[in-house]
Amino acid sequence: MFAGAVDDVMAMLPACDLFVLPSLWEGLPVALVEAMGMGLPVVATEVGGTPELVNDGTTGLLVRPGDTAMLAAAIDRLIIDEPLRRSLAKAGRRHVRNNFGMAQVLDGYESALDRWRR
Repeated sequence: MFAGAVDDVMAMLPACDLFVLPSLWEGLPVALVEAMGMGLPVVATEVGGTPELVNDGTTGLLVRPGDTAMLAAAIDRLIIDEPLRRSLAKAGRRHVRNNFGMAQVLDGYESALDRWRR
């Protein structure tokens, strides 16, 4: 399903079975953090900060950018393999909650400011 422009993505995520981010470039993709935090299994391209979020085979599946066959295979794999979907979703959510929650983000900013002040 392609919904077009959506203002409240967080309201739509619970209706999804998986989340796919086929970017050619990224910083640290907030959409991926949100999807993983909501407990969705993810397939994403290995660009920018995405590997900080997705450990291939543990917290999601990573594919080479621009490799549509690899992307399709990873999506098919998740559609077919329910235990894998559940495992990736659980591990991804835990990873986001443990490393990208508000407390961790604030600690990171505080540390950066402390280093800058020195």
